[in-house]
Amino acid sequence: GLNQENDARGWLLLEHLAQWRDWSRDPSHWLFGKVDMDRIALIGHSRGGEAVAIAAAFNRLAHYPGDASLAFDYGFNLRGVIAIAPVDGQYQPRDSGTPINDVNYFTIHGSMDGDVQSFEGAAQYARVAFKDPAQAHFKSSLYIVGANHGQFNTGWENLDTGRLRAWTLDLGGIMPAEAQRDIARVYFSAFLEI
Repeated sequence: GLNQENDARGWLLLEHLAQWRDWSRDPSHWLFGKVDMDRIALIGHSRGGEAVAIAAAFNRLAHYPGDASLAFDYGFNLRGVIAIAPVDGQYQPRDSGTPINDVNYFTIHGSMDGDVQSFEGAAQYARVAFKDPAQAHFKSSLYIVGANHGQFNTGWENLDTGRLRAWTLDLGGIMPAEAQRDIARVYFSAFLEI
């Protein structure tokens, strides 16, 4: 099932960043000196929206929570997390939601989402905590009337449940795809600038 998938996605994101860190430090690599590893934000959609929150939590840990024999060595300067219509609770360390601490956080969801039908990002949002008083952080959420799940990207279209079950969806109230992506671009850009 999905219970052991999203923690792997979060872990994979951090491994990917570790590879970028190695490339940026290697004088023989074409990315040498071209990657700013001090200004990182993660963006994920749907299950990826939960994975970016997991990655933010794992980034601060010395070991994998499910198996302490697996050491972590990340500690990236992760400044922000954007969760687009995220699922929540597919990974639950110690049977509770993933803690999200001391990182700027933004979640976005549409009222016409036919896949993640409730605003699960609100649960992530509620768990975001700012514990380091020396750092200024913020969190924000946006619920868009008329936006659906798939139109936040250019590949999924407006058939949130897939073509086979699309007949069950009310497509009449869904905003145009480009308008939905324009809203996302404006808010993501503002979040990342701050």
